[in-house]
Amino acid sequence: IPRRNPDGTESAIISAVLRGDTYRGRAFVVNEWHATVYEPIWDSQKTRVIGMLYVGVSMTDIARDARQNILSQKV
Repeated sequence: IPRRNPDGTESAIISAVLRGDTYRGRAFVVNEWHATVYEPIWDSQKTRVIGMLYVGVSMTDIARDARQNILSQKV
């Protein structure tokens, strides 16, 4: 993930993780939007962030599943 977005603004994900915070929100991953969580990975002394863990779900999949659930309801 680049530190700066294509428009030159700083990445909210990278900023949060480098502060040691967990980022929760939308992120454009590969070619579509995802609902994501990024968690910092610390060195053994917990003094420096050395990586991050990503978990995400495609928002296309979320929308499809929500639509199917709504359409399957009987009123």
